Amino acid sequence: MDSATLAVTLDIFYVLIAVTTGVILVIAFYLLVRRAKKIAARKGSHVRVIIYRAITKPGIFLITAFTFLWILKAVPLPVILIPLITTEYVHVVYVIVAAWFIGEALHDIIHLYNEHLRHKSPNERVDNKLISFLELTVRYIIWIVALFIILALLHVNITPLITAGGFIGVGLTIAAQSILGNLFSGLILATDQPFKIGDRIQVSNYIGDVLAIGMRSCLIKTTDNQTIVIPNSLIEKDVVTNFSVPDPRLSLSIPLKVPYGTDIEWIKGIILDVVNDCTEKYSIILEDPGPKIYFQNFGQYCLTFSLSLWISNFSYRNDAIDLINSSIQKRFDEEGIKIPSSTVIKENE
Repeated sequence: MDSATLAVTLDIFYVLIAVTTGVILVIAFYLLVRRAKKIAARKGSHVRVIIYRAITKPGIFLITAFTFLWILKAVPLPVILIPLITTEYVHVVYVIVAAWFIGEALHDIIHLYNEHLRHKSPNERVDNKLISFLELTVRYIIWIVALFIILALLHVNITPLITAGGFIGVGLTIAAQSILGNLFSGLILATDQPFKIGDRIQVSNYIGDVLAIGMRSCLIKTTDNQTIVIPNSLIEKDVVTNFSVPDPRLSLSIPLKVPYGTDIEWIKGIILDVVNDCTEKYSIILEDPGPKIYFQNFGQYCLTFSLSLWISNFSYRNDAIDLINSSIQKRFDEEGIKIPSSTVIKENE
């Protein structure tokens, strides 16, 4: 066997050894990480599970890359391939592995936080579209940063790219300011969960039931059976009243006016008798907490009182108002009491 043939044979032998070693290391690494991940899962260590899961694919890539570098160093290379075994390219491999690991870890952290929110509020889960958007945004940021680092390691002038990227970013931000604002407001709503589907809420002058919670807006069915779309940015900035939590009960405050000269304790007794009678006949008026009547002030032409009572469900608001007003009017007519002005009904703040 001549020297050239021997050299080729040795090169093939080195390649086979390197490939075999690389395969063995990949299999051993995969089995070791999988075993460690199972142990961590049994012990309930979410952090370790995230680390082991995030390191699996980058670790396999790192072993494969170093196997490839070992082969390149062991055999004669064409001139065009010699730069691949320089320190810069080794550092590029490190950057890729680091970016991959961070991306996988943040992916699992986002999903773990989503599961935490789901267990915290079993009836509501963060919109999957929001999760996908957040994951995509995080991955893009990580790999764009990694790309700039790689270009810098390879001595590529990245100043024009940074400048161009800055102008493009500013332009896109201005053009999509409203969309981005609604998206990030949607993330805040999904995290804080001030309401869920089916809740009755009030935003600005709109009162209705929540039909859907999306990335950019929420769908509300108003009390007059109209369906409206409210941008998330408006909901996030405004005061939101949720009538469904902590329970569906609602407190009503009904201002009443009677003529001067009316005995205060007597009129209080009449009003409470009317409410107690309604409580016995109709379940929408709650007995506990019981009704209360307060003498508020001296008006220009009348005495002003405030009737406070609770109803069993916010959806009965109009029914309760009609019932109480009609009953009080009927009793006042029987007692010969004239109401000096119209009665205004409002909900307790």
